[in-house]
Amino acid sequence: MLEDLKLCKGYDGFLYLAESIRNPPKLKSHHHVELELNLVVQGTITYIVGGRRYTFYPRTLLWLFPEQEHQLVDRSDDAQNYVVVFKPSLIARSCRTSPYAGLKHTQYEHDGILNALLKPDSFDLIRKIMDSLMQGALDPDLLNREAGFGVRPEFSFEHGDLDGLNAGLHHLLLLCWRCQQTGKVLGDAVTLHPAVDRAVKLLSAGD
Repeated sequence: MLEDLKLCKGYDGFLYLAESIRNPPKLKSHHHVELELNLVVQGTITYIVGGRRYTFYPRTLLWLFPEQEHQLVDRSDDAQNYVVVFKPSLIARSCRTSPYAGLKHTQYEHDGILNALLKPDSFDLIRKIMDSLMQGALDPDLLNREAGFGVRPEFSFEHGDLDGLNAGLHHLLLLCWRCQQTGKVLGDAVTLHPAVDRAVKLLSAGD
């Protein structure tokens, strides 16, 4: 299902800290035209992509490309993960040289989810940047209830420092891609039985 993230004019993307304790909603299986990045801060989160189940742990960076159907199906009670999305227009402006060409892809070229376990210093740096970009953001409870982009039709993501947010997203995009190249790629996944995969999709469609 193609999801409209309803980003207002002038915004190059958004970010928010998803926290289990704030009871964020579970979304149906979906994809969107924006590139999505997750950073697991604590606890675990589990996605289903392409009929396989992937669980990610703290310090993991993971990427979901625009044509990549995905669904977050589980998270630990203490889970915290940053969710960041980048508009195609930002990627086109920011990624002009060959080291960043992979960010222009609409689909991951291999099976699964592109990810990396970050080195502690890289994780700390990225997390601090994400924390700083949350200054001026909407209330965390509200962002979690709306899954960042807006479960309710009348909601739209807003930030008190639009220029600062956009500049930060540009820097974050390139920094995270560089860290992806030096991090440890994790390949563990559980292949779902076809009946289980169908059941997950039916439950998702019926929500």
